[in-house]
Amino acid sequence: MAPRNPTGKDGGNYPNGKRGAGQMSGQRAARLEKLGMVWSLADERFQENLEAAKAYYQQHWTLCAPRSATMLDRPVGQWLSNLRRPGALDGHPEWKSALEALDEDWNRSWPAE
Repeated sequence: MAPRNPTGKDGGNYPNGKRGAGQMSGQRAARLEKLGMVWSLADERFQENLEAAKAYYQQHWTLCAPRSATMLDRPVGQWLSNLRRPGALDGHPEWKSALEALDEDWNRSWPAE
């Protein structure tokens, strides 16, 4: 069972909501981050998969990976394929920028397979 916050809502989003609403001081947020606080599971997973994509890129010099490609025990090809779907990066411009910084042709117009 997730911890409860003072409002009685699910505690899983309580710290994230406080941080996002500007109700948590930068110092407090920094201390929580130092302890390993994960503000967003989606961002955490993205960063883990991005590390696998970087390793794939270092080996293959492209992110034009087939869906079956894996790196660092992660399905990097399927992950990239999912991100190429229309609307997959809506609301996450920083994710798109990170992929473009790694390989400007990560979302190419030609098929990967």
